[in-house]
Amino acid sequence: MRKLIIATFLTIFAAFPVVVEADTDEHSDLRVSLTLNRKQESDFWFGRDKARHLIGSFILTGAMSWIIKNRFEQKSPDNIFMGAGTVLFLGIAKESVDRKRHSGTFSWKDIIADLIGICLGALLLGWW
Repeated sequence: MRKLIIATFLTIFAAFPVVVEADTDEHSDLRVSLTLNRKQESDFWFGRDKARHLIGSFILTGAMSWIIKNRFEQKSPDNIFMGAGTVLFLGIAKESVDRKRHSGTFSWKDIIADLIGICLGALLLGWW
């Protein structure tokens, strides 16, 4: 479990969605400015993409928890935590791929939608 947590944090920091630009002015002072990618301006909170992230994470949390419980014989609530951690890692990895290849951005809003879906899935599994 510790390795999963470490891998998750490393993935988050490796895919941080900020571009660092260094400029020098006439006095040779180094200024560093952090700018977000412009494509993030069109990343709406209540779009179809966020619904897909939420529903996908909800379903994947249930599926991964079931697989971990039945195939790897983990008891509850360990299987729920492992399933949730796996889905969170997959969501961060997907956003990292998006940043490198597809849209050029790492969307924190997508990660938050993933977290909401993961929490809802974990709550449902814990209740059931």
